[in-house]
Amino acid sequence: MKYGFYAITGIGLILFQTTICPGLPFYFFCYDLLLPVVISAGIYRSPREGILGVLVLGFLMDQLSGAPFGLYITTYLWLFLAVKLARRFIHVKNLFFLVLISAVGVVMENTLMLISAFLQGTEDRMYGSIANTIVWQTVVASATAPLMVSGLEYLSGKWNRWLAVRSSGERKC
Repeated sequence: MKYGFYAITGIGLILFQTTICPGLPFYFFCYDLLLPVVISAGIYRSPREGILGVLVLGFLMDQLSGAPFGLYITTYLWLFLAVKLARRFIHVKNLFFLVLISAVGVVMENTLMLISAFLQGTEDRMYGSIANTIVWQTVVASATAPLMVSGLEYLSGKWNRWLAVRSSGERKC
């Protein structure tokens, strides 16, 4: 059940992001809410555990979001690998790193979206000031993603303790 917590969290965030967020008046502030999940997987999970979860979440987002196929898989995979690589050289639980990698993730995803739009010739359908949206999403992600990563790790610990108690209780019967 290592994957249970991330599966439930990921699917819940996907549903929230694809159904509820577009109806919110401050939708342009909403960055991809799965970026903190990918960052958390990069920090706290083994490469084997994390890569499978990242690919599944990216595939689901690609299917449900209406974005060009492969955008989310590509973004999540590169972000996950960047966190794993950075883990070798710096203390990744540092607040500055979490803010920086969150901002990089938002900029990277929006850049891939723009490149995809230009390649498809659909850039004229993009809404309003793209630069303004990217800046606001980056600021909001920098402020909230580190909190989400910390919250995910806390809740993951609670989940694992609950499973340990539950499974030890079942063995005694």
